[in-house]
Amino acid sequence: MDAKAAPTPFVPTFTLLIGGGVLLAGLFTMLGDAASTAPGLALAAIGCVLEACGILSLVYPASRKHIMHVAILAALVGMGNIFSALPAAGQEWTQIGLVTAGSGILCTVLFAVYLKSFVSARRGGALNPSKPPTEPQSLVSLCGRRPPHPRRGSRTIDCRPRSRPEYLVWG
Repeated sequence: MDAKAAPTPFVPTFTLLIGGGVLLAGLFTMLGDAASTAPGLALAAIGCVLEACGILSLVYPASRKHIMHVAILAALVGMGNIFSALPAAGQEWTQIGLVTAGSGILCTVLFAVYLKSFVSARRGGALNPSKPPTEPQSLVSLCGRRPPHPRRGSRTIDCRPRSRPEYLVWG
């Protein structure tokens, strides 16, 4: 009997680290002498979501897959937030723009780590022989097994070749 290996806490811990950095960048941007607090509030919201996902995935490891999907969406929003910080043509970068762009780069790194983690989990699941196959089974692989219908009892599927079906008989 194979015991299921416990997932490593690297990705949630890395999420906590990056989420904390994005959250601090948002607070720094909001507390700075900016005309608007909207960029800092957006970064703080993304950082809070990443922090919550990191903590929840460490506390509830059985739900880690679902929680990390929420975290990758937050990282994707953080990646898209970089476009709000781009200066217009001919203008210089502001401090808010640099902080937002740096947080966008952190979210891009986190997104890449998530993709690598998802791909390796998918490949690990496909190579694990103890898990049932996720693809539909063919009729040949079902021969000799009980049908899944509960009211049909213990009948088995007959896979022996027949001479000719009745509907093909001429005469």
